[in-house]
Amino acid sequence: MTKTEEKKQKVLVCGSYHANNLGDMAILDTLLKQLGTEKYDITVLSKNPSKVIHVLQLREYISFIKSTKIFSILKAIIKTDKVMIGGGGLFFDYSFFDTIFLIGKSQLMVWVIITIWAGLWRKEVEWIGLGIGPLTKFGKILVKFASFFVNKVIVRDIASHSILKEELGIRKTQKASDIVYLRKSPEQVQTLHKMKATKPGERKLLLTFKQGQLPFETYASVVDQIKNDFPDYTLTYFSTNPKRDNELHIKLAKETNSLFIDTSSFTIEQFYGLFTFADIVISMRMHALLIGYQEGVLGIGISSEASEYAGPDDTNKVISLQKELYGNDLFIRRLRYKKVKELLYTITGDAETTRVESEENYEKQYSLAGNSYSF
Repeated sequence: MTKTEEKKQKVLVCGSYHANNLGDMAILDTLLKQLGTEKYDITVLSKNPSKVIHVLQLREYISFIKSTKIFSILKAIIKTDKVMIGGGGLFFDYSFFDTIFLIGKSQLMVWVIITIWAGLWRKEVEWIGLGIGPLTKFGKILVKFASFFVNKVIVRDIASHSILKEELGIRKTQKASDIVYLRKSPEQVQTLHKMKATKPGERKLLLTFKQGQLPFETYASVVDQIKNDFPDYTLTYFSTNPKRDNELHIKLAKETNSLFIDTSSFTIEQFYGLFTFADIVISMRMHALLIGYQEGVLGIGISSEASEYAGPDDTNKVISLQKELYGNDLFIRRLRYKKVKELLYTITGDAETTRVESEENYEKQYSLAGNSYSF
């Protein structure tokens, strides 16, 4: 039998792939491109398949199952060869009733049921690129039990690795980095940064928050501080999760007489392209920082618990913020941020040491992702 005649492996991809969050869409976009349709017959679990097809502009044949059709999902698992659950912050819960009755944001019970059902049918099961936590005691029991049916466990950050391997004793757990790192090689990213460094013109700053993390007055105060620190930059708001965050950004844009870009109908390529017009991105969301850096844009992370954010000429603030964002395990688990140093960048002109460290860190995480995810 020739390679072209070989039977494709059937894969069911499960995750928070409903097209509400463009960060999750970036994960799925990267994952599908890494898998490819030559080797795999891919089916994606989604609440909104038509929106996902639009966002990713899918041209190749990929099947979908609506995540609300439980029996269809269970039937599809029986017919598939492999089940992949991830990436992103999927494994979390807040209370026993939230987990059991699926009345809150947590879908932990769904992922546990899919895992166990697939395992019982002796399917290959992989948890990939996951962010873990917070987990209740009951949630930890569920994850621990479900792990016995999993062939491979790959998490994207240190805190998640600690929860699964050290706290729950799941020895098969491997630490990698976010799947989106595989989107662009270090060489591609370095080239874009060099191009940005020599590009003249108006300075532009992209800003995105997480709605509900702070009182509106606090968001407005942070914006005032940003405008004071970056007086020569044109401020533009956008949302990685339009359904959740647009209301806040529209209100802030009106208050500050700034531009707002509605990403509700964006394709993923339009979302990536948004960063190419910017010089700095300031964000409470991890994927905005990571994708921004991949497009040649320096990034500043803002924590909802940090008393100050990293300013343009104050490295000490960057270090302080780094501890706020990534130094406290409880905080990391709750917001499911990635605990990696390279997501914070100082805006200190063209300081060679800063750029070299950023390049080295990105290359390290890219290699870690490439060595961990065997597609």
